[in-house]
Amino acid sequence: MLPQNLLTLVNPSSLDHLPLALPANAKFEYQARFLPSGPDAAIELTPTVTRTYINGAVCEVENAFTFFVDNYQQSLARAYRKLAKRRSETVVLTGRWHAKSLKTAYFEAVLLHVVDVAGGVRTIRYDLEIFDNDYHQSAMGFFARGEICAAVLTALRLWSDKLTSPMKRDLTSYGAPIVDGVAWLSDDATAPPIFCHNDWPVGLSKQSLEESLKLNPVVKSNSLEKPVTGPISLGHLMNATSVPIYYTQIDLGDGELDEPQAHYYQRDECCWSDTLLFETSEIEGMLFASEWVGESDSILFRTLV
Repeated sequence: MLPQNLLTLVNPSSLDHLPLALPANAKFEYQARFLPSGPDAAIELTPTVTRTYINGAVCEVENAFTFFVDNYQQSLARAYRKLAKRRSETVVLTGRWHAKSLKTAYFEAVLLHVVDVAGGVRTIRYDLEIFDNDYHQSAMGFFARGEICAAVLTALRLWSDKLTSPMKRDLTSYGAPIVDGVAWLSDDATAPPIFCHNDWPVGLSKQSLEESLKLNPVVKSNSLEKPVTGPISLGHLMNATSVPIYYTQIDLGDGELDEPQAHYYQRDECCWSDTLLFETSEIEGMLFASEWVGESDSILFRTLV
């Protein structure tokens, strides 16, 4: 199992203990790369396996991200042969799954990790051309020598704010900022990546929030960390799952049911948290279902897990 720090865009733990000493006489060039908004995403490559992750969790069902990756299997295989020195090594591409609208969504790689059989890791910035959307902008850069101290990180945050400030009003179709911050990256494997995320408050309407949830790829369903029996509220059930995914379904009438729509559970924003769910074996792939909600002469709605 790969460690979470290889599957998500997080600052290395070494930055928690400043100053961070750099190798003697080393001079690293860092370049800025804009971070798109969206969940962290990763692609694991070995000679025989291509595995996808969202927010550090493996994708166990097909979703928008897995479909995207399937279109690049040959290009990914060529990249693996180029990057891995031995067939025992694992290559990980880590970045973001970014959806500008319902029609435009893609994976933007940020880091490349090469993991050897003993667990050693080489990390460099992603600078390949595997995907059609690959482009490698460099807004500005800086040189690091000797150590990285608190003053350097403070300066990077200020530069990041300055770089992304003109983009503050550039939003996706569902109201989220297109840019989420800046990644400071080096092509030297001994230079740690540094991530500066924006702290912009975003007020999403209920409609735009629902639209944004449809764009996030489904990771997996029915993955309970401990035995659960119904009836149980959706909120309590989500707390028992390793990746909190639930579904909604509409009865369109005359016996016609729409396809269940997947949603990420967001504790403070989900209006269905108190909905009671009951165990079911009648719905393929689902363990729990709520009762239908709505009047007999209107569209009926239910929650599934």
